Amino acid sequence: LTFDNAPWLIHSTVLAHGLVTWANRGLFLGERHTYLSAQIDDVFLADEMWPTGEFRQSAKDWQATINWQAKFRTRTLGRNFRYDMVFNGLGTVSGQYENDDLTPYVRTNKSMFKWISHTYTHLNLDNVDYATALSEITKNNQAASNLGLPGYNKANMVTGQISGLRNAQFIKAAYDAGIRYLVSDTSIPSHRPASPNVGVPNWIDPRILMIPRHANNLFFNVSTPAEWTDEYNHIYRAYWGRDLSYAEILDNQAELLLGFLLKGDVSPLMFHQPNLRDYNGLGNTLLGDLLDAVANKYERLYNFPALSPTMNNLAVLLQRRQAYNESGVVATRNANNTVTLTVTKGARIPVTGLVNGGVVSYTGAAPSITAETYAGQRITYVTLAAGASVTLKRN
Repeated sequence: LTFDNAPWLIHSTVLAHGLVTWANRGLFLGERHTYLSAQIDDVFLADEMWPTGEFRQSAKDWQATINWQAKFRTRTLGRNFRYDMVFNGLGTVSGQYENDDLTPYVRTNKSMFKWISHTYTHLNLDNVDYATALSEITKNNQAASNLGLPGYNKANMVTGQISGLRNAQFIKAAYDAGIRYLVSDTSIPSHRPASPNVGVPNWIDPRILMIPRHANNLFFNVSTPAEWTDEYNHIYRAYWGRDLSYAEILDNQAELLLGFLLKGDVSPLMFHQPNLRDYNGLGNTLLGDLLDAVANKYERLYNFPALSPTMNNLAVLLQRRQAYNESGVVATRNANNTVTLTVTKGARIPVTGLVNGGVVSYTGAAPSITAETYAGQRITYVTLAAGASVTLKRN
């Protein structure tokens, strides 16, 4: 290459996969996907707003979100996209909020989203006892059942304020209640994974996997362009040396999120229910504006959609990557147009560029083989037991 590169530069991340493909003549260990998962915390609750007051979504805001998502799914980036609604059941109790038109509206307009528990009351779980923690979990599971939330999985939870992750009482209650996946906050160094696209085993009980989640500067307490620009400039005025406009903030944050997509980062993104306010009565929301700005940038570079897995499927991807990292896989390109894979530990091994992928021979347990085509490349997944090897046709 006769031009400068760096891991954070857009042209470097865009060209990286093509360089790997070219250098390996289209055949190599690994896979490439783009992911876009947006988790919306505090659904059904009211949040304190900047600089004062509070906001809770209405039926009008919910319909605007439905309409925006339907339109976004017609775009290249968003073809598979669905919001993850991270909810607190307390907000659905009759009388909790005066003139609540959101809860009854959601009951008949819920199937287009994914759903994740956020505890019942949004209680900070850092110092709660076992009984209190278990109640927060089970009561929200019951709220999900009462609402008939489609695809709801009790194995998933996002804790309020990402709390409780080091509280042995909460972690025991979580495991006993069937929770296997929580989220961590990558803005905290100790919450970050050891390598890209793997999880963080919980420090108290490693049977619970923590999914790294990215915070960003679309703050939890803003719902209009005026609120966002005011708070953003309050924090970053000294850094920039001036106030940024709404358009400039959108562009800056879209560039940040684009970087996650171009790197194939599987981690979900963190947002909050005020970010989905129909702020002008025309169906516009801050988060919709931001994701549209991301799509505008992405679609100038790539012409294939992102994947948007459920939280438990995200966890499966992280676990598969961890097993792949630890597998000790060795791949050999043979002279007779075959490839041999050997592992020391069992894992699902992704191989890009095998056109045929048929088994010529194997040692140990018989492998399991599946394949897909994504972004114009054939990706073959070969599941091998510990100490096994397999030789596959290349084409």
